[in-house]
This record gives sequence, structure tokens and C-alpha cells, in this order.
Amino acid sequence: MIDFRLHTFLSVYRLRSFTRSAEALFVTQPAVTQHIRHLEAELGVKLFEVKGRTVRPTEAAGILKDYAESVEADARRTRERMLAVQSRKDLRFGATRTIGEFLMPRFIARWLADYPDSQASLAVDNTDALLRELDRGTLDFLCVEGRFDRDSYTARTLCSSPMAFVCPPEHPLARKSAQIEELLSETFIAREQGSGGRMLVEDFLGSRNLSLKSFSRCLEIGSIGAAKDLVRRGCGIAVLYEISVEQEIRSGALARIDVRDFSIVHDFTFACKKNTLYEKDFSDFFAYCSNMLSSGQYL
Repeated sequence: MIDFRLHTFLSVYRLRSFTRSAEALFVTQPAVTQHIRHLEAELGVKLFEVKGRTVRPTEAAGILKDYAESVEADARRTRERMLAVQSRKDLRFGATRTIGEFLMPRFIARWLADYPDSQASLAVDNTDALLRELDRGTLDFLCVEGRFDRDSYTARTLCSSPMAFVCPPEHPLARKSAQIEELLSETFIAREQGSGGRMLVEDFLGSRNLSLKSFSRCLEIGSIGAAKDLVRRGCGIAVLYEISVEQEIRSGALARIDVRDFSIVHDFTFACKKNTLYEKDFSDFFAYCSNMLSSGQYL
């Protein structure tokens, strides 16, 4: 359904190689070259700079790539819907780890109960990785906590969530007030690079002329569950969204440290590509989740 020349262009853009693109598309290299030259002649721009074996996209190619990926994603989704002859409300989206592990399962469970013929596919990763998948069209929309260029997407804020310093219940500062400088002798358990929560913590530390390196040791953990377990076992302290530690704090498995002048409240935001054919799916599920939050049904 997507023009074969655009399909070739995307392959060259992604693989940075005419040869590998020919192999991936099962055509000859001259055919790949011909497709690209046809596009360049039609559009009146240079799409790739070729020096030896190095293929570099031009700025114009980046603009065409955004358009072509949208067309590719819409074509794929249209084909899927045409094949699904029954009327269903299918979900194919991504969420960052806090949202995907602690908020979305509540929404999806109710959605599937209300629409029993539907299917749901949820990818859980950090903000940067999910945005790349959204741009490639493998996901229809996202719910993320990290920063991103809102001007490049259709974005709507679902809710806001605060973050909290947590420690083992037997820690000397458990449930007490402290300055951030009093915690620098601790091991800090940080989220992985690309995590929205990590970006917020780094911003807070930077506003105090500090960084993650200011702590005696920093462990980088890509799993929220693993981070919580390490804190519980006395391996360090962490800053996590309250929604991800509410049960542990309530049960006494973890304790909060009241760090003075610390306040991070961040938005959980739905996002999809602009001008996609499937923006209605995005809007419908956003409205569904928003209604559940306002009515308290998500708990």
C-alpha cells in the first residue's frame, strides 16, 4: 500500500547502505539506486550523500523520512484492520516503566472487560526507546513520563505524579526530615539512561550543583522492581514515583525520607504522531483512562 520507492528510501535511510537495502528488499543494487534517483528527480532535492561506502542522509531526507514512516505505519494498521473483519477495539501502544508496570494494567484490565473481543499489545521501555518505535510506526501511541518535543506530536496530559526518596525501614533517616547533602554518603540507586524519572532527578541535583556522581556510589538499574528490592535489602536509597512504591510504604517494606526543598511532580502524557489516521484510537483510549481516573475506578 506504500509506494515501493518510499519503501526503498526508508530501507536505505535505516540501513545507511544501498547494498544492504538491496539484500533486505530482494532486489538488485541498481534497482535501489534507480528508485532513489527517481525520488530525487521528482522532489528536486538530494536525499543521500555517498562517499565510498558511506551513505549519509541529507536534511531533506530527514523530512521525507518522517512523512514516509507515517505513511508506512498507517498502511500497516489499515491492512491489519481490513483483515480483522470483526468489530474490535484493539490497542497497540507503549508506556514507560512506571506507567506500564503500575498504572496501565489497571486501565487495560477494565478495557478488556468492557470490550471482550479486543486485543491489547503493550510495550514497556524508557521514553527515548518508545519514541523511536512510535516514529517507526510499530506503536500507535504512547503514555510516557519523560520529556519529549511536544511540538512534534499530538500530546495530552493524563495526570501528574510526585516522586519520593525511599530507603529501608530501619534506615536512620526513615520517615525523618533531611537535607539532600545528608544523603550523599549513601549508595544511590538510579534508573537507566533515557529514563524520564532519571532526567528529573538529574535536574533536581543539578539545581543544587550536584550530580549522581556526588553520591558515594551509584548503581544503574533498569527495573523498578529490582530497584525497590535493592532498597529493601539495604543496598541504597532511590527516588521513585510514589505510585510505584505506595504498596511498599503502606506495608512498611520501604520508608520515605522527607528531603527538604525536594519536590518533583511530573506529568504522565499520552502522545501520538501528528496527522495519523489512527488519532481517534489515541483519543478514545485517552478519554477512557481519563474518565477512570476522575471517577476513581482505576484503583
